[in-house]
Amino acid sequence: GRTLSIAVLIAAALFWLVTFLAWRGNGQNGESDLLLIQAADNVFDGDSVVWLTALAAGGIVLAAAAAVFRRFTELAAVLAADGFLPRQLQTSDDRAVFTNGVLIVGAAAAVALALSGASLSVLVHVYIVGVFTTVLLSQISMVIHFTRRLKLAVSPRERVRVHLMRALHVCAVLVAASVWTVVLVFNVAAGAWAAVVVIVALVFLMWGIRRHYDKVQTDVSLVDGDKSGTLPSATHGIVLVAQLHRPAMRTIAYARAMRHDSLTAVGVAVDAQAAKDLQRQWAQATVGLRLTILDSPYRNFVGPVLSYIKAVRRASPREAVVVYVPEYVVYRWWERFLHNRSGARLRAKLQQIPGVVVTAVPWHLHSVSGNAHRGR
Repeated sequence: GRTLSIAVLIAAALFWLVTFLAWRGNGQNGESDLLLIQAADNVFDGDSVVWLTALAAGGIVLAAAAAVFRRFTELAAVLAADGFLPRQLQTSDDRAVFTNGVLIVGAAAAVALALSGASLSVLVHVYIVGVFTTVLLSQISMVIHFTRRLKLAVSPRERVRVHLMRALHVCAVLVAASVWTVVLVFNVAAGAWAAVVVIVALVFLMWGIRRHYDKVQTDVSLVDGDKSGTLPSATHGIVLVAQLHRPAMRTIAYARAMRHDSLTAVGVAVDAQAAKDLQRQWAQATVGLRLTILDSPYRNFVGPVLSYIKAVRRASPREAVVVYVPEYVVYRWWERFLHNRSGARLRAKLQQIPGVVVTAVPWHLHSVSGNAHRGR
């Protein structure tokens, strides 16, 4: 409380000082300059004082911006812990910084600047509405808090103190509500409406996130008689192969090591000649595993596989299906765009089918990085 009182007194003194300098200067150099710089330019002689004033103002703005990043990320972490924002916002990095929150507030600031055209008048009105909405809600909360404290107060001295504190916060509510109403009514067209829209949208967004987390918690909670841990009556292994090469053989070896009740290799005839070549290579290699080729008249890889696995699930709904997909692991970010991404799309679709487990068997492309035949 003492720290806040000192901060308020210093802020009030600086505000009156700037106002006095602006009145003393009795002129403006242009709307593009800050009021503090205008006052310094009109009152003092020499560019050095103006530059020092500008640097001091810039330092204050920088400190205020840093405080916004720090406080927002802390508040977002609290809201995320309560389920009103994504859980990722409460995770800090090795420097104890909420990196996700910093990225969000930075992106939001960039969007606000772009949409407003960096107009100072619009941003100020948005800022004022947001600030006094926060002040108003916090003071209402304090009134509710001291009303509850009053019911628990026993001694007359404590009741008098609680009454005084509640009256103080009631006055703060009236002042904040008055300022909020004036700003909102007389500056709607100047940009105050944007703050209202953003606040309402954020409230509904947080309610939606909280409802989602509540539904997820209800869905995953343990209940009496739950059979989620019941072992499947059997497991079927399916290995997806596009061509017979070393990654496919490694995937088949991993699938055999799992000791499934049945194991099948499945290919898709996206290209008729490629399908014939795969059947010929399969027969010559004596893999010892039955190969099933799925027809694909529209040259689609994902659709026939989904239809086949859904048919297996319908035939044996109590049995689990494990799908093995070979996957290349590259060591440069741009190399990811040089390989077919149909496997990733297929895994995303298969994960939506109940009773299906998708296993990606990685094949490290060391030869691409000059480390061939090492540690596969």
